[in-house]
Parts: sequence; C-alpha cells; structure tokens
Amino acid sequence: MNILVITPFRKGKLIESVVSNIMNYEVVNTAPLQLCTYLKSQGHDVEYISMQNIFRSYKDEDYERLKLIIHSCKFDVLVFHTDYYMNNTNTATIFSIKLISDIVKKMDKNKRIIYCGKLTEMLEDELLQLLPNIDIAIRGESELVINSFIEEKNINFDNYKKFNGCLLNIDKKIVNRRGANYIDDYNKLPAIDFSFLDKTIYLIEKYIMKVTKLPISIRTSYGCPYACNFCKNTKDWNKYRVKSSLIIRKEIENLKRSCNGKLELVFLSDELFTLNKKHVIEVCKVLEDNEIILNGLFSHLNNLNEEMIKYISRISRSILIGLESCNNTAIKYADKNININNIFKLAKLVKENKMAIGLEWIIGLPGITIEDELRDLNAMYIFIANNIVDFIEPYILVPHPNTEFCKNNLKYNIEITNCYEEMLEEGGIPQISYNELNRKQIYVLYLISNIVISEAYKAQGHIKDKMIQGDMNIKEFKKIMELFNE
Repeated sequence: MNILVITPFRKGKLIESVVSNIMNYEVVNTAPLQLCTYLKSQGHDVEYISMQNIFRSYKDEDYERLKLIIHSCKFDVLVFHTDYYMNNTNTATIFSIKLISDIVKKMDKNKRIIYCGKLTEMLEDELLQLLPNIDIAIRGESELVINSFIEEKNINFDNYKKFNGCLLNIDKKIVNRRGANYIDDYNKLPAIDFSFLDKTIYLIEKYIMKVTKLPISIRTSYGCPYACNFCKNTKDWNKYRVKSSLIIRKEIENLKRSCNGKLELVFLSDELFTLNKKHVIEVCKVLEDNEIILNGLFSHLNNLNEEMIKYISRISRSILIGLESCNNTAIKYADKNININNIFKLAKLVKENKMAIGLEWIIGLPGITIEDELRDLNAMYIFIANNIVDFIEPYILVPHPNTEFCKNNLKYNIEITNCYEEMLEEGGIPQISYNELNRKQIYVLYLISNIVISEAYKAQGHIKDKMIQGDMNIKEFKKIMELFNE
C-alpha cells in the first residue's frame, strides 16, 4: 500500500505575520517518523512530508503550491500525524488538516484519510464534525493498530465492531468506538529511520531556502507524572515509559547518516527528561559518545538536582523549566505542584555548570488580576536583569480541549472562545477571558512581557546592587490596561 504521512501546519505565529519570509528553520518533530518507520516495517511504501516545515508562514496565496505538492505524491492512504503528547502541535493544526483533506477528497473521494494524534481524545466526535473528510481517527498511540485500519478495504456497519479506540466516519455518520490505544514498550518498535526527511528537505530547498543543517528534536521518554491543569488531557499522559539507550544509540546513528548529513539533533522533546536518574545517565552517555551538544531540554523544579545537572552539562547548552508564574494562587489553580523559591538554588547550580537556564512563563492564568500580572512582569525583569536566569519564554494560556481548564472552565471563571486554529501559545489570539482580564488585555500583557524581557537584557551589567522585586507603579499600569478594556 502506498501511504503518505503528513505533519500538518499551524497558522503562522505573531512574528511570521510581521516577517512572512522569515529565514530560519522550524525544529522537526520526529514523532511522525516513528509511525513512518513502523509502516515501512509492515511492508508499505511510505512517503513523509513535514508540512509545518514548508508552510510555517502560510498565506492564502500559498494554496496553489500546497495543492501542487499534494498532487505530486502517489498514495492510496493519507495519514495525518500531530504527535501524541504536545498540545501545541495538535489543536491549531485543524486549520491545515481541513485544507489538505479537502484537496485530497477532491482529487479522489475514495482515498482513505486517517488521523493519528491527540485530537481524537481531545475533541472526540467534534473532531469529525469539524473535519468531515477524515475517515478514521485513532485514539491514543496508533502504531500497533493502524495496520488493521489500512488493510480493511471497506469499513462499514457490518464490520465496524471489530475496531476499537477510534472514531469512524461511516456513510457520513460518526461511530465512536471506545477505548484508547497504548504502546506498553516503545523499544519493541523499530528504531526511527530519518531518511524519511529527504522529501521535506527537497521541498524546503525548492520553495524556501538552502538547507545546511535541519534542526531535529527527538524523544527519549513518553508521558509525565504531573497533571498540570493547562497540559494533561489524555488518559495515558501519566504513563511514563523510556526508550532504551540501545534504541537511542541506533536512532542517532540513523540520524547522522541520513539526508547527506543535513540533520542536526538540537533538542529533547521529552516532557520530563530528568524524571529517571538511570535514564538520564544512559542517554547522556550516548549523546556524549556521539559528540552531540544539544541546545536544550526540559526539566522540572522537583526533578532536578546537582548530580543530574552535572551529567546534563556534558551534553546540553541549556535547561528549560516551566515556572509559569510567581503568583501562588495561579500556581495552585494550575495544579503545578512546585515551590517557586527552589528556582534560585537550581538556577545557580545550572550556571555554575556552564549552562544557561530558561523559564517558561504563562500569561493569563486563572486567579490572576492585572496587579498580579504586573508583579509577574516585574519578576521577569528582575530574573533577567539580575542574571538569575538567562532567558524567559512567555506564552499565552491556551485552553486546549479536554484539559482541566477547558472541561471545568466555569469553576475557574474562564470564558472560552473555541476557535481552535487560533490556539497558539506563542502569540496566537487569546481564546480566554475573565472578569479581571479580557482577551485584549491578555494579548497586550503578552506583548508587554516581551518588551520587559528585552529591556531587562539591556540592564544587565549596569546594575551595581541587586534589584529588589516588587517596586512598581500599579496606578499607572492600570491606566495603561484600561485602554484595552472591552
């Protein structure tokens, strides 16, 4: 069977509205390559395109080019893959899944379209209501079950009961088959074949720019023990599993010899790389043996210590931690389960080991007032200006479907505008509002946070004594925010 696997694209972020021909590479999410490799092992002819890397700044006039690319591919089955864990690679891709599936069904209405990723569990029946051209949406991790959906030539009301953990579109009626698919051991799957990126590189070079080194992010573990209210939205979220160092070593060997040396491993996309000490030591050894220095990886305040930091310092330039806010009420509402004060000791240890430390920060968390947001902005400035941390990445709170903040939004006094294609954490139009903060104010606060961070960098080296947090002009700041009161 000829199968085309596609990573769909999101709308461009704020910076891509300003500079639509931005000349740098999107980091490739390799989760779909795991599926491609498995399908190839089952005897299928598989082609892969990371559309996110081709159309990261999509405009209406790009439609003909998108159509041309789809028409140039030979396939019987189209599979969309949006990752099983990262919300930000899922929700907003509804935009392009609709575009691409419309093109495919106009080409040939009998071509089967399968969806793999989080959206099935996030949206359930609504997914096929929004995307009526999807024939099958698999719930959970799809590798071990997708073959049965591909090989069954005609799924109908006579045979549908043999399929579970999916949504089926049968004669324009949605059939919801309960259950979720789960890979107990990723080490039973073949090591990822990175040569599937040849086509993506060809298209980048044809339409955008010459590829010198395409940045790659890999995953060495799956799942997270925490259940933050803005993050967890699938049943298998807390089922933590790791890939063995043998598989990771094989995958890195595959990466290094694929695509004529044009791939560069730059990041680990594990939700919590530092959860398992043995795993950290083994992975660091593999990376060190291959002389790989990552740009960064994710950790958690509760799962990072001096010993792990020393190991990580051999293979990474930075560690990124989700602090989200300095407001204890917001942290409690988010069920973040951290002690904010721990960041100071950890930041010092990271810096002493010659790595940068960065913080993720969420704008618009429930439980926060305008005054609280000002205190957070003040804290951001102090963290950077005083060189406590090296960088801060602000995000807009997105009420991703099926998260606690989405399911029980009234409990947190959240009003949600469910425009899924705008649900972009890095500068998308806010889809939430509160009595204390409206959508315009949340967006302005996001923009201000970037200004504050920029100004704080300028202050570095000019501060003789450590600045004290909390010296602010609340009255004047509230005047500014009143300008954006709906």
